[in-house]
Amino acid sequence: VGEGVPQSPIVEGTVPFTQTLATTCSHVVLGPFVPGKAQSYHNTCLLEATSTAAASKLVAEDNETTNHEGHLVQGSYFLPSPLEVNATDAEHLGLGGALAPLTSQVSLLTFATPFSTDGVTVTFSQAIGSKDALHTGPYAKTITLTLSTTTP
Repeated sequence: VGEGVPQSPIVEGTVPFTQTLATTCSHVVLGPFVPGKAQSYHNTCLLEATSTAAASKLVAEDNETTNHEGHLVQGSYFLPSPLEVNATDAEHLGLGGALAPLTSQVSLLTFATPFSTDGVTVTFSQAIGSKDALHTGPYAKTITLTLSTTTP
């Protein structure tokens, strides 16, 4: 009786580089701001992130460096206190930091491993002082959120 010759097939699959960031937040409404009353206004934006990279980071950026960087603006008017931002991560509990003033670029989260369809909450906060002069109308700023890697 003959013996069978063993075979050792290699079974494999390939993961393409993927880094996505999605949201349904087109506007994050913080107000109405009340003149003469010191108060902080907060609201959140939910993101869904995926990365196959070994390390990734989420940053918030104010690209309008010539128009009162980090401050909500209305024409030539701007709020005295900068907009603050932070992020928390539902899947990787413990990731996230304190609110930080928005400057040209703020690092919100750092991921040390790949992740899929991860829920991230970005919080925006605006302080209004009791003596802040507020002009009638909307104050706004476009904020860019980016997921990137240096270690694919």
